[in-house]
Amino acid sequence: MATEVLDKDRSVAAVAGDYRCGWHTVYDEVITVADEALQAEPAPVRVLGIDQTRRGKAKWETDAAAVIDWLAQREPGWSAQITHVAIDLSVVYARAVRLGLPRAIVIVDRFHLVKKANDMVDAVRRRVTLAQQAVAAAKPTSSGSTAVDCYAVLNGCPPSSEPPCSPRCSPPTPAKTSPRP
Repeated sequence: MATEVLDKDRSVAAVAGDYRCGWHTVYDEVITVADEALQAEPAPVRVLGIDQTRRGKAKWETDAAAVIDWLAQREPGWSAQITHVAIDLSVVYARAVRLGLPRAIVIVDRFHLVKKANDMVDAVRRRVTLAQQAVAAAKPTSSGSTAVDCYAVLNGCPPSSEPPCSPRCSPPTPAKTSPRP
């Protein structure tokens, strides 16, 4: 089961489905095999990847000690040949690499980089949508009143009261953006 996950790059859930067992059974087997492999001296590498595994609720490492300790257990020649380390966007892993492999270049793995870019694009999309909705709300309707006036009337305020007669009469405002340097 573990070789299906580790060597064939299949998900734990997919392997569990094929073997008709719980995912935790497959996961435990993967951890057992991985622990045995991690106890042995790893083969020489120039690029090292660091990522976490978890079972159940996420527990995030708050210090770099586990990674630094593992790196310290390696032979100096093994550590010296590592030129690059791929990590997620974890500050903990970045700190561990800086301390444990000071000559290595830290790179962010593609998955986490694309996810971060998508999150940023999504934030900009939401901000632009809110701004466009606020502009549309200020345009006059066919009756000559604006959506802002309609909003105020529906909330019991006189149309175009300046300032609004109460906080509930204040229409939604677009999100403020700060200019990029």
